[in-house]
Amino acid sequence: MDILQLSEGPAVDNAPNAATCPDWLLLLDDPEPNRVIFVGRPDPAIHQWFVEAGAHVWAHDAGVTSPPADLVVISGNDRKALGRQRARSALIAELAEACGPEAALVAPWPAGDETTQELTKHGFITLRPIRATLVSPPRGRGPGGFVAVRNHDAAPHPDAPPSWLAAFTENQPWAPGPGGWSLRVPSAYPSQKAVLMLGPTAGAAPTGVLKLTRHPRFNSRLDNEFAQLRGLTSMGRAAGNRAPAALATGRVAGMSAVVEEVIQGRPFLEMTSFKTNCPLVLDAVAAITELGTTTAQPVPGLSFADPLSDLLDRFVARNRPPDLVAGFLADQIAVLAESQIPGVLFHGDMGTWNLLVSGGSVRILDWESAETPGPPLWDLMYFVRSLAVRSGRRRGLGRNRAIRRNLTMASPFNAAATDWFRSYATRVGLPAEVLAPLFHLCWMHRAVKENARLAPDQPGHYGPLCSHLVMARDQPGLRNLLAN
Repeated sequence: MDILQLSEGPAVDNAPNAATCPDWLLLLDDPEPNRVIFVGRPDPAIHQWFVEAGAHVWAHDAGVTSPPADLVVISGNDRKALGRQRARSALIAELAEACGPEAALVAPWPAGDETTQELTKHGFITLRPIRATLVSPPRGRGPGGFVAVRNHDAAPHPDAPPSWLAAFTENQPWAPGPGGWSLRVPSAYPSQKAVLMLGPTAGAAPTGVLKLTRHPRFNSRLDNEFAQLRGLTSMGRAAGNRAPAALATGRVAGMSAVVEEVIQGRPFLEMTSFKTNCPLVLDAVAAITELGTTTAQPVPGLSFADPLSDLLDRFVARNRPPDLVAGFLADQIAVLAESQIPGVLFHGDMGTWNLLVSGGSVRILDWESAETPGPPLWDLMYFVRSLAVRSGRRRGLGRNRAIRRNLTMASPFNAAATDWFRSYATRVGLPAEVLAPLFHLCWMHRAVKENARLAPDQPGHYGPLCSHLVMARDQPGLRNLLAN
């Protein structure tokens, strides 16, 4: 059960704004250059990415000289001087001499008329402006936007997809036509995927969505999403209709790429009232319960208990909970070890933000953390916590107060969640005595997972939440929620 062992790398691998594959590289026709020149002082992380990718890299404090390059990156010391059009024009002419016949250029310049004319005059004729709404630019580059350009002997259509994208989607129904593709990188975390929407023409409804990792070290997560979606579809069960179909997979410059079905709809967060009787909330609960019911299989309790014991050690070392909390969690693991409980297909990130409403039905997105067999009830518990916080915020409550009001104390929300938990447990076949252990260990697991992406001195949410819920287990709401 890899999901319980949290095989993802240390926090530094996923620190916000840590450079991986530069996002702008996806806009160029060759995402795998062999020779790179940095003009000015390069960002060390981006420089290292090219080295690890096998490229020969040269850095020059000023100007560009031989050897010729496949890719030139303008950065660092020269950015202020190169903000002036005269210096920019001189450098463009120099680059045209130093670059190979089909070289690419990435520069911290807006794609204004003068710059565009200068680039075109020197043969850089496929311009792909980078805007903040599409791509998170590399650190330390500026001012005023970026432009990525490609030097071609024969100009393609100016809105043609990059050649790597055309090759990856060739002869497929989701292959994008001119202007029928767009790129966005939705988060500063490098583990978040670059996403391309694919359509036949500009403005047309998309026919596919392509996800791409931003560094090969995250390939396993996207590979897992493809495998889990294919497995879910092959089951031929109703739960498969709740997820997008996985259409194709492959590699781009050593990075995992997956094409998935486009689900037309709107985010759950925009459509729901957050009330427990909201039809969309009830449908989400039904979808999660259905996922557990249709994928349940017998699993010895020790299969969960052994990795959870390892997680407890990590939880205690990082979060330093009171001895009472650590001892209680150890007791809960012992209960699971002696139980025969079903394992299920565990989504692993069932927050309200990963739900989409399509045709009045809730669909579940982002399966990269999925695992089977995984712990039952955890997806529903995580959804309920997410819903409790969102519902509380509608009433002006902060996160911790919302959790106390909706989960710890007796409340209408708590009563509804109690019914959802009991219905799930009955349908999946969970012994009553494992409800409390699964509940408390769920937050321990989330805390360890959260710690993996935080700096050592950065506090998290789930560590304190885990301890609070253990200490508050005799409150009326939790007694109702976890009653045997």
